[in-house]
Amino acid sequence: VGDYNKVLEYYAFPQGDIGRAMNATAEVRSATRGIVGYETDELIEVVMKQHGEAIKEFEYYRERIRPTMVTPEGKACMDAIDKAWAAYIKVDKEIVELGATTDQVRCAKAQERMINELAPLYTELDNAMKELYISPEAKLLSFAPAENLANGSVSFDDLLGGMDTTVISGDDDVDLTGINLGL
Repeated sequence: VGDYNKVLEYYAFPQGDIGRAMNATAEVRSATRGIVGYETDELIEVVMKQHGEAIKEFEYYRERIRPTMVTPEGKACMDAIDKAWAAYIKVDKEIVELGATTDQVRCAKAQERMINELAPLYTELDNAMKELYISPEAKLLSFAPAENLANGSVSFDDLLGGMDTTVISGDDDVDLTGINLGL
């Protein structure tokens, strides 16, 4: 049960941290659309607050995920996310500054930039986030519960991507039921 809870907490979509981070990026994008699309200062102000909260939420979950990425592949995923986020949020900030107004000309320019510049950056960020699902860390936890290990449907080599597992899998008859993988 403990390993399964870690799966839900860190990896499983939509409950896990990866899913929550991905949802937060969608909320940032949605709020930006509202900022550049709404026509009253009051509505723009409300969505600006939501935008800021969604940014903080993404950054919170990104930092919760980071320490769970311990393999070179997992760390590369985090590097790709960091790079994609930095590019996305830079352009997003410029668009918000341009379009957080009732001036329809500026809003139209901001909306055009959203389509031409921000949309491809969002796709890049989303793709980088999806790579976390195929990281060795996510694969390791996604095979919980440990019965899958014990009944032979999943091997440690499958889970650990060929890492040296002789210390933990040297005996084929080891009972792995209830194993705590310590992640």
